[in-house]
Amino acid sequence: MKKILAAVCAAVLVFAVLFISASVWHKKQVRMLEDQIAQNEIMTKRVEEAKKKLQEEYDIAIEEKSGLEQSLHDAMEKIDSMIAEKKVVLDAQEIESQISEISELATIEYRYTNVGVLDEKKQFSFWNQKIPFTGKCAVIVMDGTIKAGIDFSKVKVSTNNVKKTVTVAVPASTVLSNELDEGSMTVVTDEQSIFNKLTQEDHNNLRKQIKEKALDNVEKSNALSLADERAQLLIKDLIESIPNVKGNYEVKFENAS
Repeated sequence: MKKILAAVCAAVLVFAVLFISASVWHKKQVRMLEDQIAQNEIMTKRVEEAKKKLQEEYDIAIEEKSGLEQSLHDAMEKIDSMIAEKKVVLDAQEIESQISEISELATIEYRYTNVGVLDEKKQFSFWNQKIPFTGKCAVIVMDGTIKAGIDFSKVKVSTNNVKKTVTVAVPASTVLSNELDEGSMTVVTDEQSIFNKLTQEDHNNLRKQIKEKALDNVEKSNALSLADERAQLLIKDLIESIPNVKGNYEVKFENAS
């Protein structure tokens, strides 16, 4: 009986030792696993922090790159602008020379049809009336053309290469010619006394009357102002045809004194 009891006690002791050993090993393994998990969490956190830091550095690098590219672009534009400014230097005398080569140019044509009237019947003072067949009477109609423009040789030009301006002094437009179309003459009436034939001077006076009426109409209309505008447009186009002028220089006009 004692032997059995001793064996049982020994068995219980062995089992207790094994249980305790197993429990200790299990706790050790759990602790090791917890330590491993903690280390992994630390590593993960460090990796995330490193990743975040790299992203921030990358973003900064991108911004710096963009800033450098913009600075480079601005510098190139400034250099191009400086080069362009050096290239474009206008000479006022050279421009005047080119304009004067145009000489006198009609910038507008005014076509007209006018009537000339001649009535020179004699009048006796004591009757106070004209007597038929004792004078001259004629009515004619003729077409004509007035050409107006400026004398380009009188145009004066000044340049300011700092302010980038070209100032052009332009004389006012004037009538350059007033010509009648002889083939257009129509005689509406031509009553003459047998004693008073129409002379060449009479014909000239009729033509002069027709031309003077046309000149008067031109002065009353905006024809000369329109001629001024077209002359300025022509001069502006000529100046802006010079390389690197259009878009870089402002062309201004003023009346020539």
